[in-house]
Amino acid sequence: MTTRKAKVVGCKKLSLIKDPSPDYMYDSDIVAKEIPEGTILEVDVDQIYYHWDDRQYYKVWTSAGLEAYAITTALEFIS
Repeated sequence: MTTRKAKVVGCKKLSLIKDPSPDYMYDSDIVAKEIPEGTILEVDVDQIYYHWDDRQYYKVWTSAGLEAYAITTALEFIS
């Protein structure tokens, strides 16, 4: 696994989701956590996860250790 740090950009709050697979996208409990713009995340760049409508997600970890998924368009790599 290759990880890089990325900053949340382009939104006031980003919803980190528990699972990007179609089976979970309509679950009312899909959001693991909302984080503010500027938050730094650790990102697994080895694999992109696709939603049925072609939205792309990375597996990410917060500084507190929460594992979730973030949409790729809201991340700017910093290292």
